[in-house]
Amino acid sequence: MSQATDNDSARATTGTLALPSLVDKVRAHALDTFGDEWKATHWFNRPSQLFGGKTPAEVLETDPESVDVELGRIDHGIFA
Repeated sequence: MSQATDNDSARATTGTLALPSLVDKVRAHALDTFGDEWKATHWFNRPSQLFGGKTPAEVLETDPESVDVELGRIDHGIFA
C-alpha cells in the first residue's frame, strides 16, 4: 500500500513539472504577440490604466488570466 502511495506521489510531481505554468504560457503569448523579447518586456514593464496603474508584470503574478485576456485583445486589434 505504501508503494502505491509513493507511485501516485511521483506521478503527480512529474505531471506538475511537465506542464508549463499559466505564467509561462502568458509570457510566451506576449512574445508571440509582440514578436520579440524587447517589445514584450517593454509592454510587461509599462504601467497600464487597465490594470489600475500597475504593470502587466505585477498583475501577472496574481492574475495571469487578465494579462492573457489583454494580450488577446491586442492580438485582435482591440485597444481599450
